[in-house]
Amino acid sequence: MNLLFFLIINLFACFYQGITGFGSSLIAVPLSLLILDQFTAISSLTIIGLVLNTFLFRKIKQSLNLDVLVPLCLASLIGMPIGIWILRTVQINGMRIIAGSLAILLTLFISFNKISLPRTKVLTVVAGLFSGLLQTSIGMAGPPVVMLLVGTDREKDEMRKTLVAFFLWMTVFSLPLLLITGTLTLPRGSFGFYALPFVFLGAYLGNKVVEKIPQKMFKILALVTVCVTGLLGIYSGLSH
Repeated sequence: MNLLFFLIINLFACFYQGITGFGSSLIAVPLSLLILDQFTAISSLTIIGLVLNTFLFRKIKQSLNLDVLVPLCLASLIGMPIGIWILRTVQINGMRIIAGSLAILLTLFISFNKISLPRTKVLTVVAGLFSGLLQTSIGMAGPPVVMLLVGTDREKDEMRKTLVAFFLWMTVFSLPLLLITGTLTLPRGSFGFYALPFVFLGAYLGNKVVEKIPQKMFKILALVTVCVTGLLGIYSGLSH
């Protein structure tokens, strides 16, 4: 029964990421932790994330904007160790509340056209830095990059391609750390391997559905997802 629930969860999560280019962990992580221990969940979802983003990277036909992706990836490398230092020295619950609140506030500003972000390399580096920092401290890598892409009014397929490439980069970079520390093992990742047919199906269907979604609706969906991420961050900070 646990396996069936895990398969259904990830079918929907991968379908959602097939549409938006991000957000599968927002669905899969909390629900998977209801039925699996954290090490099995992390191992299985890491395998799924690697396969999911690789599949979507190949399926999204939009050419990759390296002027955006390269600064994001390099800056995230600087941010990750800073995030680890913060994790060890700062009260994380308070940081979750602050990060969640800022994500919601900036989402509202962008939604109501109160701010328009310039397409500059400096801003891209800042977004990558904070994404890496938040990934290793509180697990909220998505909002800075999503708000950068939405706020600079990127076309939906360019945004999706950039996001899946960026998260694929982060997954590949984190794999050696997970393996060395013994967090990721093949037995713990068994649920992830069982789920792979559902990963492909969900991602394939999501990638088809997004073709029917207008740019404006896609932008709203992306911002709503960031807002929900912020709310969950605040809830997590207040409940621990």
